[in-house]
Amino acid sequence: MEFTVSHPIQIPSQSADLLIFMPSAPGENTLIASLHSLADLLQNLLGTTVHVFKIDEMTYPGIVKSFDIFKTPTFVLVQRGVEVWRQIGMSDAPTIIKAVKNQLTD
Repeated sequence: MEFTVSHPIQIPSQSADLLIFMPSAPGENTLIASLHSLADLLQNLLGTTVHVFKIDEMTYPGIVKSFDIFKTPTFVLVQRGVEVWRQIGMSDAPTIIKAVKNQLTD
């Protein structure tokens, strides 16, 4: 059997993940649509520095529980496996981008 040695993936030190915990209640369609649009906008504006993930509370209950999410939407910024910022409740793109960039430059 032949093995190849691969080099470790180089991840920029500023790389981070923004998790958007989304509601899944049937009566939340307008909020859900707004969050999808916001997530897409954030990904475009933040580029490759931050990866934006939409996490539905019904689809991924284990992840929701592991982050102790009790209200949606909740925005969580994770860098190198550590939560560095959290906001509970809806917000707008400029506010989130400012908070994220502040955390990444600290």
